Amino acid sequence: MKTKYSRLWVSLMAGMLTACVPQAYEQQDYRKHLTLEERQLLQAGHPVDKVHTSYWRFTPRQLYYQGPLRAEVDRPGHVRFTEHGTWYSYYRSGAVRDTIVYGADNKLYTTRNYQENGDLAYVNKTARTQREGRSFIEEVDIMFRPGNQRDTVYIRRWGHFEGEAKTVLDERIEFDEKGNRKPLQK
Repeated sequence: MKTKYSRLWVSLMAGMLTACVPQAYEQQDYRKHLTLEERQLLQAGHPVDKVHTSYWRFTPRQLYYQGPLRAEVDRPGHVRFTEHGTWYSYYRSGAVRDTIVYGADNKLYTTRNYQENGDLAYVNKTARTQREGRSFIEEVDIMFRPGNQRDTVYIRRWGHFEGEAKTVLDERIEFDEKGNRKPLQK
């Protein structure tokens, strides 16, 4: 039975979960950081290029993520935000968590994820293509053994249609502790 208290509890829990991480709702975060001058430029029909910066919610002087952002009105009352260039996100300690480098057309980007000590943990390359007349996202993940970015644990090539959670392409090559290749998994 739903009561006003159960609804309140659910909304409080959702607020607590998203309060810690500023990018839980990226579009809202981008919109929130537009200045009055930037909003006026957008209303006049001009695009806005800026460096977007977000901070940890409970340690507001500590960077969470940062990178170049383009804002433009794509239809009346709606602003489209497009990330480009190189973005950085950070651990609370200030160490780099990951870097994302967007390609010129934003159909290709590369993510490098680091452990807090600075070791490379994995690399992900994502490409947006067309397949069967629909938008298709194909990814390649390369996972490294902890502490050794030259020792590959696995390479996975997978893909799905945009907006669908079902994986329609999945191939994985794995390596054992001695570096020997395990059989290809499909």
